[in-house]
Parts: sequence; structure tokens; C-alpha cells
Amino acid sequence: MAMLILIDLDGTLVNTVHPSWKRYKDGLDRISYDKIPLICGAKEFVEKRKEKGDSIVIVSDSHPIYVNEVAKVFDVEAVSLTDKPNDSKVRSFIQGNENYQSLLETGRCIVIGDTKLDIELGRKLKAMTMGIIPYSITDEIKDERDGIGDKMTLIKYGPTFFAKNYIDADKILDSPLNNLYALEGVYAGSESTRSIIYNTIQDNNDRNKYYAIRCLARQQCGVCDSYARADMYYRLSNPERSNDYLDNLAISITKFLTQESVKNEKWNICTYIPDKTTTVPTDKMEAVFARIEPNIPKHNLFIWETSILGSLRNQPQYKERKEYLEKYLKLNPTIDVKDKSIVVIDDQLTTGATAYYICRLLMNNGAKKVLFVTLFQMTLEVLDNKVCPRCGKNMNIKINRRNGTRFYSCVSAEYGGDGCGYIENIIDGI
Repeated sequence: MAMLILIDLDGTLVNTVHPSWKRYKDGLDRISYDKIPLICGAKEFVEKRKEKGDSIVIVSDSHPIYVNEVAKVFDVEAVSLTDKPNDSKVRSFIQGNENYQSLLETGRCIVIGDTKLDIELGRKLKAMTMGIIPYSITDEIKDERDGIGDKMTLIKYGPTFFAKNYIDADKILDSPLNNLYALEGVYAGSESTRSIIYNTIQDNNDRNKYYAIRCLARQQCGVCDSYARADMYYRLSNPERSNDYLDNLAISITKFLTQESVKNEKWNICTYIPDKTTTVPTDKMEAVFARIEPNIPKHNLFIWETSILGSLRNQPQYKERKEYLEKYLKLNPTIDVKDKSIVVIDDQLTTGATAYYICRLLMNNGAKKVLFVTLFQMTLEVLDNKVCPRCGKNMNIKINRRNGTRFYSCVSAEYGGDGCGYIENIIDGI
């Protein structure tokens, strides 16, 4: 089906992220379009997508003198001076075209770009998003404000997809549902085995030793496309959760672990991070772990100290979480992990403290490699444009922790805000 593709320019279609291009992007100097360095595969990608019936629009913060010149190379429409992640100019452009508006409203719109600003824009539009960084990252081009060259921040903003290159991007757009992350794919009725590639750390002395962190769904904060699964994360803590729900979580893990690229790594142990005795319900991860069928021997590798006090959830910072884990979460002394390849299952990635602590604990005790897999990755918050009808202040999207339903909240002082407390349910769940 035809799609509306809103695609970033600098760093996505053309390799102009270096500071030396700033005067051209600001419209201060002119340049002929045949002098502009194209990203490898970008022009071919645009041509293929147009042949398949997609509409391509360049969306750029740069000056129209520059943007319109580059748009000639690709023979596409362009919107300049967009001030991303502000969505007002892009939304106005879309509303001026009945077909584009229909594609956005029916979920057939995607924003593609190399920075967090592109992902934020897409999430504000409630469109699908695709992260892609098709250039070499150097210290010279990094920009903390816009996130240029910062792959990890881009991932934390929760793109629907992440493409390695334009060949990968083309394949994803040919079959979007089958390229969702594995848990999101279960709820979309697809057979996807993809994961969010959060990090892979190799041993400096032995390339065959490594630990890797992967996530199977996005637990979004604020607005996002319809495939993110914050609602499903909160249902995990509901004592009344259904068996079908637990089965679906387990299915996503099983699909991921039994795909050829993962299975071929020949894992020796599959384990999970157990719930503390004070967790409600106490068996939430045990119930999921019991249902997975990874074709890997299962063992309980981790034990919480009986003297445990407090909660990991109440340690908001990475350093505090790490210290909490070091104090209370230990290896089972009856199981030898030396030279073993180990898969660890957990429910959520927030700061990454648990993942990194577990991976390093196992590696320091002789493990050969570790694959840490979480069901959900907490994404960074993107606010909606909705204002409170009572006091006119911006409203936040909140989630009912018991049933996963979403609602707008004009957060009052009682809950750390400065609003009037007005609440409005989100009917469509998007």
C-alpha cells in the first residue's frame, strides 16, 4: 500500500553533517546541486519508493534556498525551516493535501531521519518512524543539542524501526508489520523476530567474548505510533492478567531466541531476573519464563538477598540502581557459569543498570558471552500538543498502571505538576 514518506535531508539523504556545510544550509552561500554529496543508496531508495507508489517529501530545518536546490536531485517536494521537533509547519503542509492527510490518519505515514529530532517529530504526528545513520560518526560532527551522531539517544527516543542502510530501509517499508520488534509484532499479527539493538560490548582481548542487550518492544512515554506497547508493560504487574497475555509475552521471547542468527550462537543456559518476595504479583517474570520454549537448558542463576530492603523502582538514577543491585542481587553459587554462553530474560530496560550489572557480573565470573533480553525498553518522553480545556496548560499522557489504559492529565501539584488536575481518557488508544 502507498505510503507518505517524510524524510530528513542533512545526514539522511545528503552527507552534509560536517560544520563546514552550515553556511549553505543557512542559505548564506549558494551551491550547485551537483556538488552536494549524496548518501550512498539514497537516490536509488527514493526512486524505488516512488516507483512503488509512495509519496516522498523532504522535511528539513535548513533554508529553502538550499533545500529546494537539493530537492531537484531527488525530484520530490520539500518543506524547509520546519524547526523540528515542532510539528506545526509539517502538519500544516500535510493538511493542505487531502491524500497526504488521509495517509497520515490511516497510519500509512513514516518519518525517516538520523537524529532524535526526526523521531520526536514523527511521534508528535503519531506516525511510524525510522532511525538511520548512514554516515561515519566522528567527534567533529557530534551535536548534543540536535543529537547528530548520537545513535544511542536516537534509539532511546523509540523509532518504530532502525535501518542499517537504504537496502534495509527499502525491505522494511515493503513489509512494515513483519519488521516490527518481536513483541510488537505479536500484537500486530506478524511473525517478526526483530529486536531493538541496544548495545553490544566485545572483549578487547577476545572477539568471541561479548555481552549484548536487546529489547522486544517499546514502552513509550507520551505520544507515539500505535505499535508501541506501554499498555502491555503495565498489565504485567496486574494480578488479574490473563494467561493469553502471558503466553503472548513468552511467544515473542521464543520467536526471538529460536531464529537462526540467535540460535546459531549455541547458548548453554537460559535464565531470568526473579521477582523479589515483596513484588506484587510475586511471580510475574517466573510466569513468563515458565512459558518460553527456547531450546536452551533453563536454570535459576540469580538470588535476591533475604535481607533486602526497599525497591529498585525507587532508585531512579543509574548509580543508585547499580549500588542496590550490587548489595542485594547475587549469583546462585550452585551453578558454574565459567565458559558458558548465557541468555538472561528481564521485563524492562530503563536506565540500563540491571542489564549492565548482570552482564558484567556473569562475564567477571567467567561466562563466555551474555545475551540480555528485555520485553520492554522505556523510551524518552515526547509531549503531545494537547492543552487543558480548563486552565490552558499542556497536558501529559499518563497510563493507568492497573489496566494499561491511557489518559491525558493536567498534572496537579499533588502529583508534581502545576496544572488543575483535569483528566480526559484517550479513546483510540494511540
